[in-house]
Amino acid sequence: SADVTENGVVSIIAVGNYQASDGTNYNQNISAYSKWGIDFSSFASIAFSADRQWLDVTGKTTNTIANVTSACGNIIETISDSDIIDGVVLGFSVTCLAGDVNCLRANTAINVTETTVTSLDVTANGFTLEDNVAFVFFSSSPLTIVLNVTANYSDGTSEDVTTDANVVYNNRSPLVLLGITGSPGEYNVISFGQAELQILFQSQVFIAKMTIP
Repeated sequence: SADVTENGVVSIIAVGNYQASDGTNYNQNISAYSKWGIDFSSFASIAFSADRQWLDVTGKTTNTIANVTSACGNIIETISDSDIIDGVVLGFSVTCLAGDVNCLRANTAINVTETTVTSLDVTANGFTLEDNVAFVFFSSSPLTIVLNVTANYSDGTSEDVTTDANVVYNNRSPLVLLGITGSPGEYNVISFGQAELQILFQSQVFIAKMTIP
């Protein structure tokens, strides 16, 4: 089995085990010559790589399982000319005729999982903050604090979520900072001192600490 996130891609190959004339066994990538299929094309989609050396599986619907099948030899399903031109990638499972020793088939379960947030990156007025570590504005006291929040996801992508409705900002220093209505992550500086903001998005928490001179 293999896992793939929604809109993510996982690559799989078909490997054939052969026996040479001297009796030794060896493996060979037979992806380009295999018949590929999938049982639930609404859960995931399949397509050959440009060089046909592997199959790319793209997740479409989270919390589902799609079974990708591959076979070499004669399969039961009818293959049209257009299917062959497309690289013998079908929108349904492929099967071998029972008892046909010249047709071999394999199945791989693809688990389509949710993309989760693994960490948050936060800047204040363009300066990078460290989680739960105070940043000191050395030069002068800023009039406003403008946060920028970036979410890093399990599939390796990142997204600016500063104004996302699901981001929660908790101002723990109301005597130092005053939130600007209608502007998420933006605060007026009303006094000097230690400022602390708690930022929550999905399962991640970031504590932004700043020293206002």
